[in-house]
Amino acid sequence: WFRDYLIRAWNQSRPLNQLIREHIAGDLMPPRMDAESKLNQSLIATTHWRMVFHGFSPVDAMEERVRFTDDQINTFSKAFLGITLSCARCHDHKF
Repeated sequence: WFRDYLIRAWNQSRPLNQLIREHIAGDLMPPRMDAESKLNQSLIATTHWRMVFHGFSPVDAMEERVRFTDDQINTFSKAFLGITLSCARCHDHKF
C-alpha cells in the first residue's frame, strides 16, 4: 500500500511539503480519502515508520524497543534532515 500511495501522490502532483507532513504525522492529520481505493492516504503515509529492522523473539524487550526507536530516528534524520543522528548515541563530545 505504501508504494501505491507514493505512486498516486506523484501522479497527482501532490506537493512535497504535504507528503513530508503525511510521512511524519499522517495519523494526526485530517483523513485524505482516496476516491478509488477508499483508503485514508494520510494514514498510509505513516507506514514507513514500521519499515525498520525487527528482531525475532528478543531476549530483552526494552532493549529491542530502544533499538527500534533508534533506527526510526536514524532513518528520519537521514531522509529529512540530511544528517546522521545515530552517532550521538555513543559520542557525547561536541564534534
